[in-house]
Amino acid sequence: MNIACPPRSPSPEVDISNETYDILNDADIDIIREIRHLTNSTFSKAETHINAELVENCIHIYYLGIARLLARMMPNCSFKTLKDILLTLHLVQLASQTPQSIITVSVIYLSRLLRVKNVLIQEHNWRYLFYSSLILAIKIEDDYVIDNQYASQLWNVSFNKKEHMDINNLNNFILGLVVDKQFRIHVPIKLYEEFDNLIDTLSMTP
Repeated sequence: MNIACPPRSPSPEVDISNETYDILNDADIDIIREIRHLTNSTFSKAETHINAELVENCIHIYYLGIARLLARMMPNCSFKTLKDILLTLHLVQLASQTPQSIITVSVIYLSRLLRVKNVLIQEHNWRYLFYSSLILAIKIEDDYVIDNQYASQLWNVSFNKKEHMDINNLNNFILGLVVDKQFRIHVPIKLYEEFDNLIDTLSMTP
């Protein structure tokens, strides 16, 4: 099921003449260290068994890497949650045709969000936290003007049909991130490439 995407707005001209614009800051370097640490361990039994879902649901292997990375961010992530993450990523791509690169940026935003808000991603809150990061990534990286109806549809189709999403609370949460001086919107090329490479590593079938 595809959701009718809102029309694109013109891409803004970004001035990158400032040499510090694309340089990693201390927070980004810390995030890279944390993510590298997460990807150094061997595959768990749950991460190995999840491979069957790829064939059964025709899921792109890249999303397996993202699902494994998100699961490793959680303490004691269960197989059920890992499977939910993988299927949710698959549904997001099918419903919204969101490019793979946007999903990667949303994972980067999620990593920054966890640090700025000082929260842990867990089995009971990963949907809301990742969804907030995804909507922000779509708005920033894909030049979409996302209205409340579109945001609600994407949540209902891909994330959780049973749980109501308060869009006003979501908008306020995202706005709070955007205006927070500790939350960096720009994603340096080096940071993106680091995440992309680590996700590729986790995508490999053990």
